[in-house]
Amino acid sequence: MAKKLLRRKVVVLPEASIQHFARPIEWCLHLDSGEPIDASYLSHIYKGEMVLEQLVIYLRPKRAKRTTANNILRYLKFLAYCNGAVGAKSLSDFKIELNTSNTSSVNTKSQVFSSCKNFVSYMMSSEAIPTEALPKNFISSEASAKPTIMALAGEEVNKYALSHPDEIESVMRKYSLERLEASALAYGNFIIGRYHEFSLGKIESWSSDCGMVDKILDSISVRKLKQLKTIDSFKEGSNEWREIGENKRTIELAFQILYSKFGRLIPGSPSWPSGISDFCKSRGWGSQRIQSAFFTSAYNLQYFLVAALSHKTLAPNVDSVAFYSYLDTVKPATDRGKVNIHFGKKRGASINKVLSRKDHLCRVLFAYQERLKRLLQEVPNGDLWLNKEQCELFIHYTKAPKAGAHTIRTFDRSSTSDMVRRVTKELAKESPEFLIFVKKLTGECFRPTIAAIEMLSGSSLGELSKTLNHKNLSTTDSYGIRVETQALLSEKLKNFQTFLLKSRSPELPDTGNGYQCGKVQKPKVKCEGLDLCFQCDAKKVVLKDLKLIAEWIAYSDFIKANELRLKFNNPQRWESYWVYRLVEYEDLLSKCTKAELRLAKERAKTIILPFMD
Repeated sequence: MAKKLLRRKVVVLPEASIQHFARPIEWCLHLDSGEPIDASYLSHIYKGEMVLEQLVIYLRPKRAKRTTANNILRYLKFLAYCNGAVGAKSLSDFKIELNTSNTSSVNTKSQVFSSCKNFVSYMMSSEAIPTEALPKNFISSEASAKPTIMALAGEEVNKYALSHPDEIESVMRKYSLERLEASALAYGNFIIGRYHEFSLGKIESWSSDCGMVDKILDSISVRKLKQLKTIDSFKEGSNEWREIGENKRTIELAFQILYSKFGRLIPGSPSWPSGISDFCKSRGWGSQRIQSAFFTSAYNLQYFLVAALSHKTLAPNVDSVAFYSYLDTVKPATDRGKVNIHFGKKRGASINKVLSRKDHLCRVLFAYQERLKRLLQEVPNGDLWLNKEQCELFIHYTKAPKAGAHTIRTFDRSSTSDMVRRVTKELAKESPEFLIFVKKLTGECFRPTIAAIEMLSGSSLGELSKTLNHKNLSTTDSYGIRVETQALLSEKLKNFQTFLLKSRSPELPDTGNGYQCGKVQKPKVKCEGLDLCFQCDAKKVVLKDLKLIAEWIAYSDFIKANELRLKFNNPQRWESYWVYRLVEYEDLLSKCTKAELRLAKERAKTIILPFMD
C-alpha cells in the first residue's frame, strides 16, 4: 500500500547562540569627584575582580581617595605587566622596581610604598589573601621643620630692631634675653599681632555690611516684594522702579530688587536687572561685596582663617580651622563671662579651650555662626546642611557651580595657601614691610612662630605643650627646640662667622676644608692626614673668605670631573667619603653670594690640588 505524502509548513529553527556566564565588570574606579580612573589592566592580575572589589572598599573611608588610589594602582599596574598576584613577594619586587627606576626623592617613594603596603596588609586582614611578613618601607629622611616668620624675614628682624631700640631694650630686661633673641621675639610679636588686627578689622567691616543688608531686607513687606520682582530695569530712564511708588534710586532699593529676584544667593552681575551693577559699583558696592553681605563668600572667610591662625592662645592647625570647624564651634562655657571654643582635627586631639567672652575672635566667630544658622533656613538646600551631624562652619556660595554641584560648598583642600597669600597682599598695601612674605608665607608658618614666641618668652615645655595641644611631651620637646633654633640659627651663624674671620691668622696655612692648620703652635700634635682635620687638636676653624671659597670650588669641581674614575677605582671609598665631601662643599658654596662665587671662580683655576685618590 502506498504511503500518503504529508504536506506541512517548514519550520526554520533559530541559530545556535553562545551566552557567557561571567558577569560583566566595569574595570574603573568611581571616586567622589572627578573623572573615573581606568583600571582595565586589573583583568590581567590573578583574581583581579576580587582585588578591584577590595580596593573600592579600602578607599571608602580615605580622605584623599584619588591620591591613595593612584599610589596603589602603580603597584597593581606593575603586577599586570608581570602577570603577578597581590602578596608579599610581589610587593617586595615592586619596592625594588620603585627604588631603581624612579628618580623621585626617598620621602616620595616612601609615601607611595606605604600606601601599597597598607592596602596589601588590609587584604591580608580581610582574609582575601594569605597572611605573610611584608617588606619594610624605605627609610625616610628627616622632614624639615616649617619655617617661622622670623626665619622667613631674614634681615628684616635686624631692621626692625634698629628702628625700635627702646622696645628691644625693654624685651631684653623683661625676659633676660640677648639682643638677638629679643629682636626675634619683638619682631615675631609685631608680625603676628599685625596679621591678627588686620584680619579682625576686615571681619568687622564685613559684619557691618551684613548688618546693613539684613536691616534693609527685613524691612520689605510681602506686597512690596511681589512688586519688586517685576522690575527688570533699574536705569535712570526706566519707569519700572517709579511705577511702584519710588521717586529716587537708592542702594536700599537696589538691594531689595536683588533680594526679590534671587533671595540670599546672588548670582554674577550679568544676571542682574540692567542698571543695578553700575549703580551699586559707583557707590562702592561691587558684586563681590554684595554677594558676601547677602550670604557669605570665600573672600570674607579668608580673614577668619588668618585671624584664627594668628591667635596666640589657640595656635591651631590650618586644617582644624578650615575643615573641622562646625556650627557649634563657639559655645557658652560654665564659667561666667567665658566661652568654649572647639576646633576638630583629623588625627590627634581636638582643640577645646575656654576664652573670655570679650575675646575679639570669639565675638566675631559667634556672631558669624549664629547668622549662618539663620541664613541656612532661608536658602535652597540649606536644611540639608542644618540636618548634617556636623555642619561645617566655613561654607560659602559659589556663583558658577559645575553641573550637579551644590551652590553652597566647603573650602577646597588646596585653597588655604592662596587665602593666606591674598590677605598678605592686602596687608602689604598698607604696610610695605609685609611684601617679603607674599610669596613665602603660608598658613603653616603661624603655629611654629607662636611656638617660638612662647619659648623666647620663657614658657616651659609643659606650657608650650598645652598651647600646641600635644598629647606627648616628647613631641613638644622636639618641636619647640626645632622651631626656636631655626628662627635664630641663621643670624647666630653670621655673628659667629664674623668672630672667626677676625680671629683668623694670616700666618697659618689653609687646609681647604674649612680649617687652618695650627700645628706650628702645637708641635706635639701628630698630623694624621688632610682627611682627619676635624679630629685634630691643632685645627683653627674658618668659615669662609675669598681664598677658601676658591678652594671649595676647586675641590668640588675635581670630585665632579673625576666621579666615574673614583667610583671605579674604589666604590666603597666613593660611597663612604667622596659623596659626603661633595655634599659638604656644595652646601658651603650655597651659602656664598653670587659676587663671592664670581670672584672665587677665577682664583680657583690657579689652585693646584694635592693627590687625593
